[in-house]
Amino acid sequence: MTTKASVIQIQQVSLSFPRFQLGPIDLSIEEGYVHALIGSNGAGKSTLLQTIMGLIIPDQGQISIFGMNYPHAEKEIKEQISYIPPEYLGPERWSAQKLANFYHKWYPNWDQQYFISLLEQFEISDREPYINLSTGSKRKLLFSLALACHTKLLLLDEPTNGYDFISRQIFYEQLLNWIQDGDRTAVIATHSSEEINKVADYITLMDRGMILGTFEKDTLIEQWRTIWLQKPLESTEDIPNIIRLDQSAPTSCLISSNAEKTLQALQTKNIPILKVTAMAIEDIITEITRKHRLIK
Repeated sequence: MTTKASVIQIQQVSLSFPRFQLGPIDLSIEEGYVHALIGSNGAGKSTLLQTIMGLIIPDQGQISIFGMNYPHAEKEIKEQISYIPPEYLGPERWSAQKLANFYHKWYPNWDQQYFISLLEQFEISDREPYINLSTGSKRKLLFSLALACHTKLLLLDEPTNGYDFISRQIFYEQLLNWIQDGDRTAVIATHSSEEINKVADYITLMDRGMILGTFEKDTLIEQWRTIWLQKPLESTEDIPNIIRLDQSAPTSCLISSNAEKTLQALQTKNIPILKVTAMAIEDIITEITRKHRLIK
């Protein structure tokens, strides 16, 4: 990552539940980017977002947001965070209009005109009770409320569940427009490879309550490759960055985390290469997770 101010600084945070352990976690989220928080079900993504929001108090460790800490600066922190939880936490019979009135009282930068514009784009009635909306419309309403708060930080937990194709495009456009100000930051917990490809700058990968690493998305996509060889390798010695090797005869296939270095080594050894193919981001994520589990 380039050196920029840290919006979120997490140091040695851990939480213990009867059947789940989160952390200890160290994580720095820099401002001005969209960070995708990804991992399998039960990895701890939602729990981590709730901890950042101050809804769950960690057993140990420290969280700093905008250079401030809970509980002393809770009001100042939460005035600058918009949060979409996995499940709606408010009154189900309130309409979009009534929810807007409530949000306006708590968020000093509330933009009513922008909120109305978002409702129109998503085709959501401002008078329909929340409980009567479809699953997708509920999520679109929560996203509209979050953006209209004009905060510096967005925490979005599976925000596009139930969206149709057109609504997803609106979501991507609006989020990218929102982030363009430069001092705004979004953290999205997601399972959607499309969301990662469309909007994420960085990926923080979680597995079984731990953070495996934070990666620049474009660097992963550039460097990771599947390399097909004419025949099985006799030895992997002096061939760097091999993540996995499949020696199925008559050919051989390997996955490299830095194709340029791996290919240079293969060519130096005069090993015939059949083809090199790019990898989808979900395949790269799967390989990193598998590697971590094998090492562990």
